[in-house]
Amino acid sequence: MLGLLCTAIIVCQGLTFIVPENVKPVPDTCAYLLLIAGGVFFIYKLIRAYKGGLAYAQLFLSYALVVWLTMAKYMSGGNWYNLFMTLETIGIPLWYMSVRKVVKAE
Repeated sequence: MLGLLCTAIIVCQGLTFIVPENVKPVPDTCAYLLLIAGGVFFIYKLIRAYKGGLAYAQLFLSYALVVWLTMAKYMSGGNWYNLFMTLETIGIPLWYMSVRKVVKAE
């Protein structure tokens, strides 16, 4: 699923270079929505790992979430950039909490 999501984002971003200027907002908005869907996917998986008590899975997923949001931030502009930057900032404490959980589990 993640591979399809990434491929769809690449296609949407690529289309912004070849479509006429008046059509450009359509693939651009689709790419932003796909980036948000990826963030929601990682958040969902992170919540499931938290409920399951899987410390290493939480660590991996918290890193993956922040990396995804960082990528999304740099693929965006304007208010979308601000949204992804805010979400990335919220994700950084998740790194800390998941690292603490793994250390305590050892």
